[in-house]
Amino acid sequence: MHVILMNDEEYLSLLDAVYDEQAVEGSLNADNVMSAKKIRDMAEKRNSPLKDQKLATISKALGVVLRRYGVSRKDRRDTVDGRPVASSNGDND
Repeated sequence: MHVILMNDEEYLSLLDAVYDEQAVEGSLNADNVMSAKKIRDMAEKRNSPLKDQKLATISKALGVVLRRYGVSRKDRRDTVDGRPVASSNGDND
């Protein structure tokens, strides 16, 4: 569903922020839930079994998907010009 929604500007805007202050809803957690809602709505349109999942479950799974693509909020926060940089505490975890 994530790949299908990659053409949806509203969905992408919900995933864009890396800090709460940048989030559409003012909170990364809220944006994650809204992203999960868009995924569940798309699953319902396509009659996917995902349509019956809780938003919290979809949100957690979306986090896994984004990490696997290397585009999680943390991955993007800790890069400059596409290159990883050390976090403020000196590690890259």
